[in-house]
Amino acid sequence: MIVTYITGLALRRGPVTILAFVLILAAGLFTFVNLPVEVLPRVQFPLMTVNVDYPNAGSEEVLKDVTYPLEQHLNGLDNLETIQSTSIEGTSILLLFYEYGSNMEQAQKELESRLVSMELPDGATRPEVGGIDPGSEPILQLSLTSDILDFAAMSDIVDAQIEPAVNSVEGVNLVSVAGVQEFQLLVQIDPTKLAALQENPLLKTPGQISISRIAKELRESNFSVPSGFQFDGSQMISVRTINYVDSIEEIQNIPLIILENEVINLGDVAEILLVPSSQNSISRTNGYSSLGISVTKEPNANTVDVSKAALQKVRDVSIIEGIEVVEIYNAGPEIESQLNTLKNEGMYGFIFAVAGVFLFLLNVRKGFLRGLTLSLRPTSVIALTIPISILGGVLLMGFTDLTLNIMTLGGLAISVGRVVDDSIVVLENVYRHMQRGESPKVAAFNATKEVAAPITASTLTTIVVFAPLGFIQGLVGSFFFPFCIAVSFALISSLVVSVTLVPVVGAFILRPGDLSDEGGDSSLSFLQRIYKPTLQWALGHKLASVGIAFALCLASLGLLRFIPVIFFPTGPDRYISIDIFVPPTSTPDQSNSAVLVAEQELENLRKIGQVENYLTTIGDEGLASFPGAGSPSSANIFVNVDSSAPAGITDALRLSLSPTATSEYKVTEGSGGPPEAGLELRITAGSLEAVSKVNQEILEALKDVSSVENVESDLTGTRPEMVIKVNSESASRLGLTPREVASRISEPMKGQMIGNFSIEGKDVEVLLTVQSSINSGMDSIDELIIAGPLGSAPAKELIETFQQETPITIARTDGRRSATIRGEITAEDTRKVGMEISDIALMIEKRNPGVSIVSGGIFADIEEGFRDIFLAMAISIILVYLVMVGSLGSLRNPFVILFSLPLAAIGALVGLAVTGSALGLPSMMGLLLLIGLVVTNAIVLISFVQQLQDQGMTVRESLIEGGLVRLRPILMTAVTTGAALIPLAVFVGDEGGGIIGADLAIVVIGGLASSTFLTLLVIPIIYEFMHETMPKFLRLRR
Repeated sequence: MIVTYITGLALRRGPVTILAFVLILAAGLFTFVNLPVEVLPRVQFPLMTVNVDYPNAGSEEVLKDVTYPLEQHLNGLDNLETIQSTSIEGTSILLLFYEYGSNMEQAQKELESRLVSMELPDGATRPEVGGIDPGSEPILQLSLTSDILDFAAMSDIVDAQIEPAVNSVEGVNLVSVAGVQEFQLLVQIDPTKLAALQENPLLKTPGQISISRIAKELRESNFSVPSGFQFDGSQMISVRTINYVDSIEEIQNIPLIILENEVINLGDVAEILLVPSSQNSISRTNGYSSLGISVTKEPNANTVDVSKAALQKVRDVSIIEGIEVVEIYNAGPEIESQLNTLKNEGMYGFIFAVAGVFLFLLNVRKGFLRGLTLSLRPTSVIALTIPISILGGVLLMGFTDLTLNIMTLGGLAISVGRVVDDSIVVLENVYRHMQRGESPKVAAFNATKEVAAPITASTLTTIVVFAPLGFIQGLVGSFFFPFCIAVSFALISSLVVSVTLVPVVGAFILRPGDLSDEGGDSSLSFLQRIYKPTLQWALGHKLASVGIAFALCLASLGLLRFIPVIFFPTGPDRYISIDIFVPPTSTPDQSNSAVLVAEQELENLRKIGQVENYLTTIGDEGLASFPGAGSPSSANIFVNVDSSAPAGITDALRLSLSPTATSEYKVTEGSGGPPEAGLELRITAGSLEAVSKVNQEILEALKDVSSVENVESDLTGTRPEMVIKVNSESASRLGLTPREVASRISEPMKGQMIGNFSIEGKDVEVLLTVQSSINSGMDSIDELIIAGPLGSAPAKELIETFQQETPITIARTDGRRSATIRGEITAEDTRKVGMEISDIALMIEKRNPGVSIVSGGIFADIEEGFRDIFLAMAISIILVYLVMVGSLGSLRNPFVILFSLPLAAIGALVGLAVTGSALGLPSMMGLLLLIGLVVTNAIVLISFVQQLQDQGMTVRESLIEGGLVRLRPILMTAVTTGAALIPLAVFVGDEGGGIIGADLAIVVIGGLASSTFLTLLVIPIIYEFMHETMPKFLRLRR
């Protein structure tokens, strides 16, 4: 056997073996320090987005001209499951959902290739393709304010000093600055002066001076074009022709036309102003104007190092210039907290595990002090295996693309207790062989050879339980796979350590008499004297014993009604996101007033210490807003909540920020870590009327559901729209087509982007528009002079107008009208709330044939996550059985060992119920991990029982003798594994890795406790039944 050969080689080359592990220890430490660090594992979401801007088009026009053609053109893409589209005024947004596991890089290439051949209407922008990459999220968000600098001066400092300094940091990928006030050159045509000029009899052609002509003159006044080459006798010189206007005065003097030697300049018919851009966003920190800086790192950069260096660069400049820096979000300290959690948990777990081993190995028969001294030697051997195994696992991680994150760190922390199990079994067996009189090296070799198969089997069974997650597509497989790999690497390392380093060090350090002897009845330990009569009674009363175990299993299942079901526990950091909505027709002042109301409430909370700081963003996407949520008529406030704030702070804000006729506030609480609870119901039907009806029914029904807040639907209302119909006959009299008339009407209202000019040292956009009087009502449109080649006339002679209501937003799913209802679930037991809402949705769906209501959000996540875990458990049990068959060379014994699995559920569910913990994905991962852990003890017991049978003992004698001999290693492995997890479950559960570690640790500790106790009794009963009772029965039947 290869393991035996490796053990023999290690014993023959003892010093080389020790040196090799010293090098592994050093390499593991080096790898740990240099692995990339991030908050969450890199999960690739199967979602692509397509955005197209179609300026000045209504939602229905966007749907007809852009969204519908895009849907048809993109249908049939490989692995595409669903297309959701949203058409709003001026924009079309498509969400393309692919199957989990799809190659998103390939999907993006195919999508972009398909869009190249897409024809869009004039005025529409080219489609912009994007995706969701958690690794591209900012790792650092800062706000800058100043009491001594004006906003323009602070903007210049950020642009000239801070942004370049941060960009120079190694590992920084992108630095974004928000709140900088960009300027725009506004060329406002006076409609009265333009009309007077157009009616001037000296014009050769009616309409000779139009808005289009003015736009052309502006564009052609600012250019730089290559004009060829000229040979000067010695060399070729390139020739370039230029004309620049770089001041407002020069733009005013751009000539439009000459009438009787009088030059009519642009300034004669228009006013030129340098004004803040309409696209500017407003940023305020704690109520004061501010600039925001976001830093995104490169994929393989270290989050802690990059965020620390970038923050220092900002502070270095800010201190000199008198700028105050406010940290809104910093991923570095969060990850450092997780690293400290791992160190603390590892240290406490190490101490607890070593203490457990020491107590079990303590031999007080030769005196207490003498026993303490003797027990130190075997305990030190076991203690060595923990850091070497963990760092060996880290070393293996260095050969993959894994990073140190909340999942891999949690996996390593969980492994601290398990990595000693194999070494305990080996060391205890080495001592037994020494007590028989064998020399140290011979004892080490024979003992390791004897247990090599069971410890290999037990380690492999723990590893293979994670294998199915590598093939399960979805959030669970993607999110937990790094956790599983980290645990597996640590276990592989521990197996290697147990069959190489432990025999070598054990042979060198261990001496006969270090441990208490366990021979016949006279030398039985205290635990063995209790266990032997208990096992004998259980074997003599099989039906009663199995009945008790079965009753305990059923009773534990009854605890499920008292255990809340969630997706993920919340993280340690708290924040509040406030989205503020105002009607689309609101003015900027009305929007700002709504924001000031919320800011005043937050300022009151900040003064009493419940809020650390808050960042307001108006007219752009906020820090906690969904993509596309930001607009000039909405705002977001991101609030960092102080750790001392009461639990009801969010509810208090909801009460104080109640909806009004002109504003609505959506207050949502979140925390660091994985996704949290959210309601999502998607309604799909063939018509808008059917969708609207069901949408209203659900909204009304949800009002009676407790623990659901911020319920909203994307099925928005309508807004008034003025429709202008051109009379083609009247237009032809002016030598114009209906489209040309429409263009002349739209030009004054929407304006034209001319390009970028350099004005007074600033690079500004030039916008040509008409003074606001043109937008004062339909009368101004009626009086607009439409000029053509054959004459001119007021617009009212060419058009008919009428008003209608048009939807603000049009949502579709796979080509059908749809609406999505979203909300926040505040109850702890999200599954219970989800079942209530599902019943409501099913009832409404039955009342409305042709309408589909599909659950998404947290309900779909829980259903999918638990389904995937249950599937992984089923596959894992099969794999565990196959591994045991291959390792133990038997079909019957592995089947017996599988009976230990349901025994683990007893303690796991009791642990969750007693501690008030929830059954979420971390708890389910604990159950999956238990499948590999609990069979370990049964393998160690049954493999030795089989060896005793092969030596001639009866089944009953083998079970009793095997149970007594293997009692100590079984209890030691269970106790040390559980003890090492106590710190994660109790002491540091609120820090970093505790997001997944606390519940998982509770499940494993409880499951190990029940399975270990019952395995020592139930498994012998099943074994005797399979090996003696059943064969006798079958022989009698024959």
